[in-house]
Amino acid sequence: MAYNLFYPASLLPHKNHRLLRDPELLGYFFQNEIKVFLTIDSNQFLSEPGGSLVCLGRLDRDACISFLRQSDGLLFLSEFESLGLPLIEAASARKPVISFDLPYSRELLGDSPYYIQHDFRGDNPICCALTNFLSDQPTPRQSALVRDALPISTVWSCFLNAI
Repeated sequence: MAYNLFYPASLLPHKNHRLLRDPELLGYFFQNEIKVFLTIDSNQFLSEPGGSLVCLGRLDRDACISFLRQSDGLLFLSEFESLGLPLIEAASARKPVISFDLPYSRELLGDSPYYIQHDFRGDNPICCALTNFLSDQPTPRQSALVRDALPISTVWSCFLNAI
């Protein structure tokens, strides 16, 4: 079963697109049939035709929301955020989020099982978080079932209900 992850982020250094170039991670994507869709132009970030990284170019807000809803989850490699809108949008769309275990993501997502641990020793920490994500995904037979919402902190639940 193939998996599509969405990473809506501009090509700024703290968004960590460079981590996607890691050979171990690229091999993991290939082995597990994961495609990562990026909202950057292919001339900014070389992607291989038919490869695991797909550059969509800049998308407007509606297209981003639509793409997020069609994806299997959000991959978010940013080291810091002022608000974390993609995390909020993914949580409101009931999509799993794979992100670094940082204060902003903890505030928005609570105890998400898909945190990338900075201090992890050994295997690639992004691969470890993705392994947790893949192990929780429904089998093709279960895919028609509705997943429970990811936990969101009470403060952000009020915010999401208002929009």
